[in-house]
Amino acid sequence: MKTRQIFLFFIFVLLWNVSNSQEIKITDPPIFNMFKEYGLISGYNFSLTDSASKFANTIDVGIWRSEYVEHIVPICANTYASITMGLSGDTFIAGPKIGGYLGMGMLCIGSEMTAYTDFTDYNFFFTPYFGLGVSNYRITIGANIQATNEKFMPVNKLMLSLTMQLVSLKTTKVEDLLSPTN
Repeated sequence: MKTRQIFLFFIFVLLWNVSNSQEIKITDPPIFNMFKEYGLISGYNFSLTDSASKFANTIDVGIWRSEYVEHIVPICANTYASITMGLSGDTFIAGPKIGGYLGMGMLCIGSEMTAYTDFTDYNFFFTPYFGLGVSNYRITIGANIQATNEKFMPVNKLMLSLTMQLVSLKTTKVEDLLSPTN
């Protein structure tokens, strides 16, 4: 009895979808709007691993360039450059950061390169990450991989990052892709 009810429910949903699809005009192609945008960003990086000597929370201030397509599933490609600074234990650390990510829907994947210094020693870190992100923000989790100096480890190996665009500096519409003809 229960199997029959489930089967009838699926038949009803299928017929309902078919009947509603007849009402949609398929003569007009969808519109894909593509934009390029420059913006000021701010971010916060939180240490996920618990280490008293390397408790490093940092903030980022910088600029990013975003190219994105507005459609049912948004797609974006962002590149950015920023200055990161914060505390590693009791020591002030700072350094430049460059990176980029690709986003589709609400998911993003990317990487960045950061050069941390305490003004006596330095180290480069490569950080691949993934998480949630679109053209204006990202929330990611990443692994800091040491590239050079093994003695100087100012940040933990695992970081949670929140970065968002504060102000749009310039937005230009690239073109209407597949725009309907009149």
